[in-house]
Amino acid sequence: MRGTPSSRNLRIALAGLAALAVAMGIGRFAFTPVLPMMQQDAGLSLAEGGWLASVNYVGYLVGALWAGATHARGATAIRAGLAVIVLVTLGMALDAGMLAWSVLRAAAGVASAWVLIHAVSWCLERLPPGRPLLVGTVFAGVGAGIVIAGTLCVLLMAAGASASSAWLMLGIASLVATAVLWPVFNLSHEMGDEPGQAHRWTWEQSRMVLAYGAYGFGYIIPATFLPVMTRSVITDPAMFN
Repeated sequence: MRGTPSSRNLRIALAGLAALAVAMGIGRFAFTPVLPMMQQDAGLSLAEGGWLASVNYVGYLVGALWAGATHARGATAIRAGLAVIVLVTLGMALDAGMLAWSVLRAAAGVASAWVLIHAVSWCLERLPPGRPLLVGTVFAGVGAGIVIAGTLCVLLMAAGASASSAWLMLGIASLVATAVLWPVFNLSHEMGDEPGQAHRWTWEQSRMVLAYGAYGFGYIIPATFLPVMTRSVITDPAMFN
């Protein structure tokens, strides 16, 4: 990346934000606002929605552990993860049934974890220390992606669009973002893999993992099913959204 250090740092942070917006806003959390639409269009039951959400989270866990256990080059991993998210999101627009949807949601979970971990690492390696605003910009991609995906679904639902149309639009949005980001994560600037070292767990690290796991249980269940509960009692799309 060329330009002044300040502009270069901002481009790095914004690239991380956009990558996380695609990975988390679409790859993981877009299912939440689309679920009520899938129930209405495809007759998806609450239990089936729970299974589709669960396989995505299992895929995310597998992807996170896989990303931590490999020495993939950052730019390669980010590009691959974004490409997979584009494909599986577009695939959700097909009326393929529960089995195919389950595979697609699991793959989206794996890919979103890969992008999150490798994009954050890629950005932090290149951003100067002591710049919390830039680091915060990277992590703001999660919330930005959720807002963008949710707003798009709000507009589509208000227009009476189908769940397939929502997945198609989300897939196109992720495709455009991936095309813009592709040259930013430049392979020519990759450093060689460092030799791996065996990790030794400490009690402090274990406590952090347990706390973060409890946080996950605390937010993911209401985050997934509150829209379904709300949709069952509010019929006006504008008010519901």
